[in-house]
Amino acid sequence: TRLVFLGRPWMDPGRYDLVVTTPQYRVPPGPNVMEIDFPLHRVSAEAVAREAERWAPRLAHLPRPWFAVFIGAGINRYTLDDRAAKRIALEAGALAAAGGGSLLICGSYRTPPRALQVIRENLPVPAWIFDWHRSEGDNPYLAFLGLADGIVVTGDSMTMLAEACTTGKPVYIFDLGEGRFAMRETPPQHPPIAIAHPWLMSALRARAMHLKVCVTNSIIPKRLHRDTRPIHRKLIASGRAVWLGDDFPAERSAPPGNDVAAVAARVRRLMGLEPGR
Repeated sequence: TRLVFLGRPWMDPGRYDLVVTTPQYRVPPGPNVMEIDFPLHRVSAEAVAREAERWAPRLAHLPRPWFAVFIGAGINRYTLDDRAAKRIALEAGALAAAGGGSLLICGSYRTPPRALQVIRENLPVPAWIFDWHRSEGDNPYLAFLGLADGIVVTGDSMTMLAEACTTGKPVYIFDLGEGRFAMRETPPQHPPIAIAHPWLMSALRARAMHLKVCVTNSIIPKRLHRDTRPIHRKLIASGRAVWLGDDFPAERSAPPGNDVAAVAARVRRLMGLEPGR
């Protein structure tokens, strides 16, 4: 028997025969640790093309270009509150409006229902919205990946960012934070969109979350902290993604691949199996 752990181990990594992880989990290097650049996923070009063809007639009434918006939830001190939700609607809407287009919005199982309601109330452009909590129909996530001309992803979801970048399309990371509490490490290239919105509760909540994270980080081991910045940095440095509101560089690297095959090969070696078996 061999123990293989995928993701963030909550116990000593040395207890496993193999740990497959990403930079966000800060797992110390070791002979049994395989660190890959981006999370594993099941998105394939074939599945995306198939779903895109099936969904295209349903979206034909929306003006192009289409920008997909994939929404996660909060992470650490970053919260998807009303203010953040309104910023998503206005900033992603401005991106689509610049070309006379529309938005294809897809929530996830982690997305607060309230956030989607706020987004719906503040959209400046036509949109199709999929609410994971309410909809009983097909999930259009794969179709949106294939049909979109550009993709916006909230900065909390590394898997959705990896999946979006495999398409080779322009990917924009939405910063859930603002000012001192921003996700990005450098100031935005353009002034943020000003919104008339009550700011006091959002500011207090951000400060409270920051304090909570600081206290928590001082108690639990460093390897149990989640830090998304290394993945953000890698995507932006390679030109695969930019923060929403910034411009893409002239040179862009190839989209990140999926390390499923490499991980499977490592597991086969661990088991003493031939690569093709």
